[in-house]
Amino acid sequence: MAHLAGFFVCARLVLHPDTVPGEFLKLHAEIRKLDVDGFVISAAGHSSELATTAGQVRRRLLNRRWALLSSLLDRSAVARLARDSAEIERRLLPETEPDDFGEGAEAG
Repeated sequence: MAHLAGFFVCARLVLHPDTVPGEFLKLHAEIRKLDVDGFVISAAGHSSELATTAGQVRRRLLNRRWALLSSLLDRSAVARLARDSAEIERRLLPETEPDDFGEGAEAG
């Protein structure tokens, strides 16, 4: 239906530290049979070792444009994670009084 509506169809494959390369290649081959327009391959974690492996897999399986899109999405996810964790550290919890949530307090 997405193709008929004029949309591109993209499959996202996530590379985990314990991913078996042979099975990852088989999954890629099976999904290609479904007539998708492209693939995005991303790393499940943010370790340098996993990022290196993801880069190698992208170079092997993807054309230049899809590989670039995959790496851009990974970088934006890392940047967002860093920004979100910094915001969480800066947020302070409001002071509450013991009676605020005591027995018989009404929600609403």
